[in-house]
Amino acid sequence: MAVERIRAILVEVETRCNLACIYCYNCWKAAPGYPRGRLSTRKTIKMIRKMAKEAGADQIALTGGEPLLRDDLPDIAAALTLDGRSVSVLTNGMLMTPAWAEDLLKTGVKLFQLTLLSMQEEVHDSHCGQGAFKGIMQALDILRAVGAQVAITVVVTSRTIDELPELMTFIRSIGQRSFLLNRYNPGGPKVADGTSGELMMDRAETERMLRHAQEGAIRLGMSPVVAVPIPPCVIDRSQFPKVRFAGCSAATNNAYYTLDPLGNVRMCNHSPVILGNIFKSHFLDLANGPASTEWLTVKPDFCKPCPGWDACKAGCRATVQQQGKPLTCLDPYVDANVDKAAFGFQK
Repeated sequence: MAVERIRAILVEVETRCNLACIYCYNCWKAAPGYPRGRLSTRKTIKMIRKMAKEAGADQIALTGGEPLLRDDLPDIAAALTLDGRSVSVLTNGMLMTPAWAEDLLKTGVKLFQLTLLSMQEEVHDSHCGQGAFKGIMQALDILRAVGAQVAITVVVTSRTIDELPELMTFIRSIGQRSFLLNRYNPGGPKVADGTSGELMMDRAETERMLRHAQEGAIRLGMSPVVAVPIPPCVIDRSQFPKVRFAGCSAATNNAYYTLDPLGNVRMCNHSPVILGNIFKSHFLDLANGPASTEWLTVKPDFCKPCPGWDACKAGCRATVQQQGKPLTCLDPYVDANVDKAAFGFQK
C-alpha cells in the first residue's frame, strides 16, 4: 500500500551533542561517512515546511543530536506552530534553563521528551556521562515549574533491567500513567567500535524487563508502551497484557520519516539510508520509492513463512542497516534471541 499521508515527522535539527551516551543510536555515529552540518534558520524552516506540507504531517518532533545546541530553536519552533502544527522537543535536558523553557513554551512547543535510565545517579551517568542525571532532574524541575508537558522515555540495557520498578514509581509520582519503554537497540557508536552486543538483553533478561513492566503497570495503574519492536517469535507477548507492544511502522502512513539537518530524508531515525533530499524531490516520491518497496518486500529467510510479517517486519530493520548488512538479515537482537529450531528453521 502506498504512503499517502503521515501524521508526524522527526526532524534532526542538529547532529552535535553535549553527551556521549553509550546506548545512542544516531546513525551518523555508526556511519562516519554520513553527511554532517546544518542549514541556516531560514533554510531549515523552509525544508521542514516543505516536507510537512507534502507529507500532510501536523506533528513535528525536533530532535538531534541535542536540539538545544541550536540558539535558533525557538525561531524554528515558532514558525512551525504558526503554521498550525504541533511541535515537541526531544532533549537530554543538560542545557535547559528557565529562560529556555519559557522561550520554547511561548513559541507553542507542546511537549518535551526526556530519556531516563535509572533513579541511581551513578547508573544513569555510567550510560550517559558525568552530570547527566543531575541535568535531567534539573530540566524536569524547570519544565514542571513552568507548566510544560513532559514525557519520559525509559531505555533498558542489560545493566539496567532491575532499575525499572523504581523508575516506574518515579514516573507515576510526577503524574504520568504512560511512558515509552525501549529495549536497547544496537546502533550508533557501539556499532562503529564493534561492541554493540554488550548492552543488548537476552531473552531471559527481556522477559524480566517485561515482568517488571507488567507488575508495575498493575501496581501503579500505568500503561507502558514498548516502542522498539520485540517480535512475538522472541517473546510470548500474551504473558504481559498490561504492556502495549508496537511494531515497525516504516513505509506506512504511520511511519516516523526523519529529516536530517541538511534536508536528507530517511525511513526512520535509526536508519542510515538516505532516500533523497527534500529540496530535490517530493516527499511522497521518496516515501514510495525503491528503498521503501525493498523495506516492505525483502524478507529474511527465517521470516518468509510468518503470517505476521506486516505487523512485525523482523524487528528493527534499521538496526540491520546500521550494521551495514542487507535487509535479508535479521535484526541482531532477534537473531540472537529467537529459537529458530522451534520454528522449524534449519539454517
